[in-house]
Amino acid sequence: MRTVKLMTCLLIYSCFTFAFADTDALQIQFSGSANAVFVAEIASDDESRAKGLMHRTHLPDCSGMWFDFGSPRVVAMWMRDTLVPLDIIFVGSDFRVLAIFQNADPLSDSLIKSPQATQYVLEINAGEAVRK
Repeated sequence: MRTVKLMTCLLIYSCFTFAFADTDALQIQFSGSANAVFVAEIASDDESRAKGLMHRTHLPDCSGMWFDFGSPRVVAMWMRDTLVPLDIIFVGSDFRVLAIFQNADPLSDSLIKSPQATQYVLEINAGEAVRK
């Protein structure tokens, strides 16, 4: 796993809720650069976390899935049945980015583990976690 300068970023969980009950706006504030806003589906129960972004052929720009594990723990993600390459952002209970796994391989059964206890994970299109 490659670490990048975004590990010092702060993730701000927005209180803005869209008309869809399972979708929120997430604002990522990058240190020294502009903010990025992602519209993310919420996966907060075992069933939705297990399904994740599986079987999707496309993920619109600046969108993704926000996984809420309820309390901090070491988590492992995989790309089984996930067709779209993703960046996986591990986020602590204080909404600070703990680590970023870039460009996860579609359809892989390899486990991608958080380096420490994490409460949230944001999955977005591969390459969107990198700001140039």
